[in-house]
Amino acid sequence: MTQTVKIVVAQLNLKVGDIEGNTELVIRSANEALESHGATMIAFPELTLTGYPPEDLLLRPSLELRINSALDRIKTAALPLVCVIGFPEKIGEQLYNSLVVIDHGSELGRYRKQCLPNYQVFDEHRYFDAGHEACVLELFGRKVAFTICEDMWE
Repeated sequence: MTQTVKIVVAQLNLKVGDIEGNTELVIRSANEALESHGATMIAFPELTLTGYPPEDLLLRPSLELRINSALDRIKTAALPLVCVIGFPEKIGEQLYNSLVVIDHGSELGRYRKQCLPNYQVFDEHRYFDAGHEACVLELFGRKVAFTICEDMWE
């Protein structure tokens, strides 16, 4: 059975490198979306947790630990709506421009950006590996596909 879905798109002034501050902004914004707008889902920008563009911050050895801590903090908050959050994801030696879908503190899925721009101000091939799989989840009685920026244009 499908239900009404109210999606809030978070347009925030995120700070590059302020992972802890950006994490708190995610939690506050999700609560505000719920309280002020009755949102059932909130979508945050690409690379929300690091700010955009993170550039050489992505090369710091401590980044993975800080990102994992931020994701744990968001899950612990157990926000009562679906949150779609952009973050850099390290798997072994590979780094992805990813998003995570979290509902009531539970991770439902992840998507890794596939089309990495490398023109003008964009230099994503320098930092990221390309993902190869779709992310389609059953939410609110519907199938919902997730994507990141350039992937929609391709």
